[in-house]
Amino acid sequence: MQRQKTKLEKLFSFNRYKKRFGASSVAPDISNSDYETLKNNIIEGEKIEQYESEAFGELTKHMTHLRTSFQGQPELLFYHAKLIVMIRREYKVDQHFKAFCELWQEQSDFLLKNLNLRWIISACDTFIDHSEDDTLKALCFAVVWQVNTLNMYESERHYWNTNQLDYTDYKENKIPQGSLHLLLFDGLEGILPERGDTLRNMRWRMNNMAKLNPIGGAIMLEVFNRLNHRYSVYSRFKPLHKKDRTQWWG
Repeated sequence: MQRQKTKLEKLFSFNRYKKRFGASSVAPDISNSDYETLKNNIIEGEKIEQYESEAFGELTKHMTHLRTSFQGQPELLFYHAKLIVMIRREYKVDQHFKAFCELWQEQSDFLLKNLNLRWIISACDTFIDHSEDDTLKALCFAVVWQVNTLNMYESERHYWNTNQLDYTDYKENKIPQGSLHLLLFDGLEGILPERGDTLRNMRWRMNNMAKLNPIGGAIMLEVFNRLNHRYSVYSRFKPLHKKDRTQWWG
């Protein structure tokens, strides 16, 4: 695996400076941000349901393209994205991260209701990289880890042409005859969709962990809720589960 560059290597990297050329002309106005106005101001254009991201080395082009992904949506969501871009491109990081934290402290309910998973995960990455709150960083990393792992499995289902399977394709006799469990690897027993308390117990622990930090906890619970209501392994397991007392959703 390629190692991360050291601080000294980054200091002498021309690309590091090149990627933030023109930042001053596209940076958000953090000195006088009116959240209510930004929430009520809808970006012109029809909302794009299946937006595909594209990276541009030139910052002005990148921001112009990025704005199209927020057409038909409140401008506050684009403001949030611009803060993240400025932080990632290392332009006035301290000021923009402070504005980013203030936005989440004051508008977390709105952000969690309206941001898609892509930008929620980007927010988590930003907290992980720059926050000094270890609890918040740990909760955010748990969210990123879970979503990226689920992303791998869902992508694998697509690439191997099994993405059309649903709960009707499940067969209990997939467990070897005479065995109590599906044995995977390294002592790991597979989850039995129709019974078992593994996911319920995980959800209880998640609820307790969420109380440790208001922002990190709210993000974690919202993302887990979405994973259970979108087409994912969580939602596919739900119709198979037979015991109310061990259900993990709701």
